[in-house]
Amino acid sequence: LEIELSVELADGLANYSNLEERARNLRYRFLNRAADHFDVRYIALAHHADDQAETVMMRLLRGSGATGLAAMDSAGPGRIVRPMLMLRREQVLAYLDRIGELHVADGSNLSRTILRNRIRHDLLPMLERDYAPKLRQRLTGLALEMRSLDDYLSREARGELHRRLRSPARLDLTGFAELHPALANATLREWLRMRIGDLRRIYRGDIERMRRLCTVARPGSIAVLPCGWRLRCEYEAVLLEQVVSDGASRESDRVPAFEVELSRDGATAIPAAGFMFMAGLLRPSDRGFPGEA
Repeated sequence: LEIELSVELADGLANYSNLEERARNLRYRFLNRAADHFDVRYIALAHHADDQAETVMMRLLRGSGATGLAAMDSAGPGRIVRPMLMLRREQVLAYLDRIGELHVADGSNLSRTILRNRIRHDLLPMLERDYAPKLRQRLTGLALEMRSLDDYLSREARGELHRRLRSPARLDLTGFAELHPALANATLREWLRMRIGDLRRIYRGDIERMRRLCTVARPGSIAVLPCGWRLRCEYEAVLLEQVVSDGASRESDRVPAFEVELSRDGATAIPAAGFMFMAGLLRPSDRGFPGEA
C-alpha cells in the first residue's frame, strides 16, 4: 500500500503498578511523535461502540459521575479522532470478512485477569442475555447524552472558576455554598484538571468531599485527595496544595522558573503554574484563518 511504517520498542514497563495505563501513555506519546514526524493533522484510533460500552460499564462500577460516563469522545484530546466509535465490533468483523481481509486478534484480550476483558466476555453478555437485551447500545447512547451534558456544564464551570480564582492555588469561596451542587462539583473538577493535569484517579466521592468542605468552609479543615494532593480551607478561600513525603504542604504559589515544551497540536497541562495551553496549526484552507496565507 506504500504506507510508511514507523516502529519503536518501549522500555520502562517492568514492575510498573498499572501496566495498562503506563503502556497506554507510552503509546500515545509515540503516536504524537510519529504524527509530528510525518506532519499529519489527525491520529485515527480504532475504538468502536463495544469499546465505548465497556468503558461506560467500567466507570459505572467505579462510581463515576457524568464526566466519567461521557467516556470517549469522537475527537480529542489534541489531534486524536475516533471515526469508528458508532460501529459495533460485529459490523467491523463482518466488513473484513466481506472484503476477504485477514485480521489479528491480540491474545491478551482473552485474559480474565483484566477487568475490561471480564466485562467484555462475562458481565455484559450475561446482562444482555438475562436482564437487558441490547445493553451495549443503551450504554453507548448514555455516553452520548452524558458527553453533551458534560460539555455544557464544563463550559459553565470554567466561567465560574475564572471568576473565583485568586491564584492558581486559591479559590474564593464567597457565595460558593449558594451554587447548584452540579455547578459547584464541575467547578472543582475544572480546578483539579487545571492544577493536576488530569482526573484519572479522582472519583465522584473525592469531588463530593471537596464540595462539602468548601460549603462549610471552616478554616483549617482538610480534605485529602489521591495523588499526593489535599484541599485546605482558609478564611473565605480554599487552597489546593501538594503534600510532600513528611506530610507537610508544599507551597504551591511560589514556583521556580522553568521551561516546558508545548505540544504543537493539542493540550499541554502545566500543573505547577496552573495553566492549560491549547495549541493548533492553522493552514490557509482552514475556516477562520486570519488573513491571507
